[in-house]
Amino acid sequence: MDPFKGIYSEQFVCAADYSSRLDTLYYENVWGVPRYGIFQLSGLEWCDNGRHPTQNRCNVSCDLFLDDDIQDDTLCVKKIVQRTKDMRAWPLYLKYCNKQTISYYYMQCLFGKNHGTPKKRIRQKTRTLRLAMALKQLQNFKKNF
Repeated sequence: MDPFKGIYSEQFVCAADYSSRLDTLYYENVWGVPRYGIFQLSGLEWCDNGRHPTQNRCNVSCDLFLDDDIQDDTLCVKKIVQRTKDMRAWPLYLKYCNKQTISYYYMQCLFGKNHGTPKKRIRQKTRTLRLAMALKQLQNFKKNF
């Protein structure tokens, strides 16, 4: 897969997984900073939530990050990466997404291996499908730019 600004799709998937567990509807308020969607984008810096003063650098409503269509999320992520030149906007990425972890995401997306008890396998299969969907949307996103 071709990287975007030197960052591969599986790296974005790792950032999303550690930020939101790949939950596109995930909302969290951490130390007064509202965070939205699969990439946990800041409502003070990257989008407008209508409740706080914001820089709205992605020029978008935060509500658009709370749905299953992650195209608007990835457009904003692209702006973040262009601005920061790396993945430092996702502290959990820096903490958890090392080379071995990135390889795991790549292999999971390609082969979707399931391990563990049946109940655990069902959760893992759902998780693998979410990983694959996120990776596919990121690949399609990069083709358009």
